[in-house]
Amino acid sequence: MIIDKKSELSSLTDELKLINSRHGKQTMVRHRPLNKAFGAEKCPCLSHLLKQSPYIAIGPNDDSSKIHGPNESMSLDYLEISALHIKSILNYRSGLDD
Repeated sequence: MIIDKKSELSSLTDELKLINSRHGKQTMVRHRPLNKAFGAEKCPCLSHLLKQSPYIAIGPNDDSSKIHGPNESMSLDYLEISALHIKSILNYRSGLDD
C-alpha cells in the first residue's frame, strides 16, 4: 500500500515489483491509506507523524494474510522476499542523503 501523490516512490516500487517478479510473485500496488477502516485523517501515524510525506507499506499485507486479525498468518516462503524489500528500501533511502 502506498500514498505517494507526487510519485516520489515510483523507482522504489519498480524495484520491489522486480524482486517479486524474480521470485514468481505478483505485485499489487494499492494507492490508499494504510488504515483503510477509519481513513487517513483518523490514523495518528498518518495525520500527526507523516503528514503529507509519501509512505509505503511492504510485506505480505494482502487479504489472505488477515493482518491484525486473530488468525493472522504469514508464509515462511515470504521471508527472503521481505528481507530483499527491506534492503531495497534502505538502499533507496541512503541514496536520498547523497
